[in-house]
Parts: sequence; structure tokens; C-alpha cells
Amino acid sequence: DFYLLHAMDKEALEKMRKLDYPEFLEKAVNAGKVRYPGFSFHDDYKTFVEILNDYDWKLAQVQMNVLDGGNQATLQGIRDAGKKGVGVVIMEPLRGGALAHPPKEAAALYEAFPEKRSAVEWAFRYLYDMPEVVTILSGMSTMEQVEDNFCGTLLTATPMLLQGVSQLLLMPGDIAAGSEAAYLTPAEFEAQYFG
Repeated sequence: DFYLLHAMDKEALEKMRKLDYPEFLEKAVNAGKVRYPGFSFHDDYKTFVEILNDYDWKLAQVQMNVLDGGNQATLQGIRDAGKKGVGVVIMEPLRGGALAHPPKEAAALYEAFPEKRSAVEWAFRYLYDMPEVVTILSGMSTMEQVEDNFCGTLLTATPMLLQGVSQLLLMPGDIAAGSEAAYLTPAEFEAQYFG
């Protein structure tokens, strides 16, 4: 059903264009071999938009997590994909495991919040709150990781607590005070807590 052009970047796009990838994909779709043509992506926002607009994609697989809003496809790229009706599959939701075991300063942010969740659950909730996201891929090698990842995806029919996720990006002193000011951007959060 799904067919991805893997690891697309500016160089790969040029190679695929020379191979007339749209014709290849159209033949596969028309023959019923592929229902959802897509691509996985590793480059910058400008290249993401160029690839996104180069074909009638159904799926884009991108790296995204609470730290990568300004990296690679970016949050804006995810929104752009959604506007075109392209489903987004997330890879690296835990940034290679770094978000599952954050430094003590970042863990303190989670601990200070009234709603108690694991670091993994906060990371998954951040992504599942994006309406463009259709699936999150997460590598796991232990039963504990499977259970934590699974719990992070047990979402109820009620809307996500975006306020809770947003408040985690407040400076620590402001969380305790309940302030709505002094939000950290994902890049600031990464620099301050993941150095």
C-alpha cells in the first residue's frame, strides 16, 4: 500500500527527477501496486517544501520531537503537509532516546507539572496533538520501552492537553508560579536542558 522514496534531500530529489520518479509512481499507482506514494526526509525546510510541492504525495515521513521544531522539515513543514492533505509519519519522536531519559533539569520540569506523566508520554503527546500526524515510529528494544511507548499512545477521546505540553516549555520558576509568560522555544529548551 505504501511506497516511500527513502532519505530524500536536495541531492536525492535531483537524482529522482532525472529518473522521472513521477512517471514511475503513477504507473505503480495506476497498476494498483501502490496506494500511498510518499517520501522520508532528511534536509532543511526549503527542500522539504520543494519536495512536497513536486508531486501529489500522500505521506511524508519526517524527524520531529519537542526539540526539532526548527530542524529539518520543521513544524511549519508539517503544517504545510497537512494543508496539502499529506499525512505525516514521525520518526525520532524520542530523539534517539534522549527524551526518554532527560537530564535532571528537564526531568524537573515534568515533575513540577501537576499532571504526572513519563517523559516518553509527554514526548508522544506533543506529537499526537498535531492533527497532521498520522503515525509515530519509535524504536524499542526492551519490554519496558514497549510498555512506556504504548502508555504514551493511550489517548482518550478527549482533546489533548495542549496547555500541559505548552506549560512544559515554560521556565521552571514560571511553572510553579503558573505564569503564562517566559515560554522557551524548542531550541531554547534544548540548549538549556540538553546542552
